[in-house]
Amino acid sequence: MKQLVYFLVGLLIFSCKSTSKTDNRYQTKNYLEVAKILDANPPDNFPLVIKLSAGKKQLIFIGTAHTRDITKQADSIDYYFHQLQPQIAFNEGGQVDKGKHYISRNEAINQDAEIGQLKYLCDIQNIEMVNGDLVTEAEFNELFKIYSREQVLLYTCCERFFALYKNNWIDTTKGIEAAYQKDFIQYLESENVTLTKSEKEFSYMTRAYKNFFGTDLDIYRIPTEKHDFLKDNGKLCEIGRSSKMVRDKYLLTTIEQALKIYDRIFVAFGGAHFVAVEPALKQIMNKYK
Repeated sequence: MKQLVYFLVGLLIFSCKSTSKTDNRYQTKNYLEVAKILDANPPDNFPLVIKLSAGKKQLIFIGTAHTRDITKQADSIDYYFHQLQPQIAFNEGGQVDKGKHYISRNEAINQDAEIGQLKYLCDIQNIEMVNGDLVTEAEFNELFKIYSREQVLLYTCCERFFALYKNNWIDTTKGIEAAYQKDFIQYLESENVTLTKSEKEFSYMTRAYKNFFGTDLDIYRIPTEKHDFLKDNGKLCEIGRSSKMVRDKYLLTTIEQALKIYDRIFVAFGGAHFVAVEPALKQIMNKYK
């Protein structure tokens, strides 16, 4: 089983690198259209669920709210996972160490949100949980072809560092500059994103912030609407949508390749991704009818 998984992951990386960003094989929704749909689905409606089957192939895709709170979402993930009894599961947000285990479901959620819960369930069933997300190096290489490095790094920092810091999802005890080095720069380097010496300095990001927003950095007053990918409000919002589209293409390739090997597949990704890729999931499964 592990050999099949490693083969699959290698095949997916190859197929992603050999496919252009303008590849239109998949029918997906534009993220500004996604925003309107999500407005009609407040957090109380989460998770979003689609169950698809064709012949002996079965796919359950859960669109999640990224939360460390114990909500009805946790029970829904449990229910659909046990109903499907998947042979493999795909998560958003990077490969989780196979040696990482949790004492309980709630501990898993408290530590790592729905990713932790999915890993906990996969361990119980003794199946692999595999990263269904595009590796950051490949994501950045695609974005750097279109946008300036400064703006790509600024968008990513807003989404993947500043938001985590102000919500205490990372260790803030040593201050923002130390956290920035540990939880942003080291994160990017661990994902093989090549940075210059100046780009690694916190002062680089504060300058980038002022260049774009026109004010000094205050992470508790960052205008979210200026970098929210679900808003049509400037360049950072556009970069965010491009990032999601590149990742969606990879996820769909992942699912399509996995269906060649497995009959029962479980996926847990953010709700915006769910809405965007739902038409393509039906398109992929229709091939097995």
